[in-house]
Amino acid sequence: MQWVKQYKLTLVVILLILVAILMPGDSVPSVGIPGMDKLVHFGMFFTLSGTFCLEYVWQYKCMPRMLYTFFGLFIFAFMTEVMQLFAVNRSFDLKDLVADTIGFVVAALLWKAYMTLIHKKKA
Repeated sequence: MQWVKQYKLTLVVILLILVAILMPGDSVPSVGIPGMDKLVHFGMFFTLSGTFCLEYVWQYKCMPRMLYTFFGLFIFAFMTEVMQLFAVNRSFDLKDLVADTIGFVVAALLWKAYMTLIHKKKA
């Protein structure tokens, strides 16, 4: 249960994503802006990846292994799309999965760049 304390913000973000993606499709507000759905997916997974990296860095003072991070987040993103098959008026959308993937990769790479910059300043 120690990991629950270490990653409490990440778990909150995961729960918020699950609530958002499992809402019935008719209760999701439509803003009428093309591509907004993909931007929301990008933002959710950007936030998830950024939060996870933040908590990992707080705990271990280094970045998590990128391959494991990408693999875990991709599996979660894929599973959220599968879960939407069982939600009312929702569906699996490969473009949403791509937006999710781009979101978590961008956030992790920004964290990696930041950590590299910090270590160069200390040297």
